[in-house]
Amino acid sequence: MCLTRKLVFALVLVNVVPSVAADIAVLRNGFSIRHENREVIGSVTRLYVTHDKSGYVDVPTRDIDRFEPDSLPGITSANPQGLPELINTTSGRYHLDPDLVNSLIHAESGFNPRAVSRKGARGLMQLMPQTASQLGVTDALDPKANLDGGTRYLRELLERYNFD
Repeated sequence: MCLTRKLVFALVLVNVVPSVAADIAVLRNGFSIRHENREVIGSVTRLYVTHDKSGYVDVPTRDIDRFEPDSLPGITSANPQGLPELINTTSGRYHLDPDLVNSLIHAESGFNPRAVSRKGARGLMQLMPQTASQLGVTDALDPKANLDGGTRYLRELLERYNFD
């Protein structure tokens, strides 16, 4: 399996597998992979995406920029106040289908609340700094603020273009 497929598979697993205490591997290409444990095996680093080490992805060590602690404990599927509930609540506030908001987040950031694009878009909904500022979002990497601003902006755009 090629590296790109492995990374996509790992990113999908990261969003499905519950996580309690994880680290984040930040890759040089801008992607990040949440993982429970890791070990270096020759020229690759094995990132275990499940607690029992049954799911993992091997990444060339040279492709890893750094490791960071997962500092967003409120955004895990083990926490009832996590991201799925936040998306449902915020979508309801702006009268949008949560599946639409989920799809947008999936396309924009892969559910990574710390995502930063090469162009500078930040957070779950990839708000550009000027747009975030216009929406009153002071910290675009704060999942709650980003989701609120991004969902409100999506509603405004849908209204502007007659929901087309």
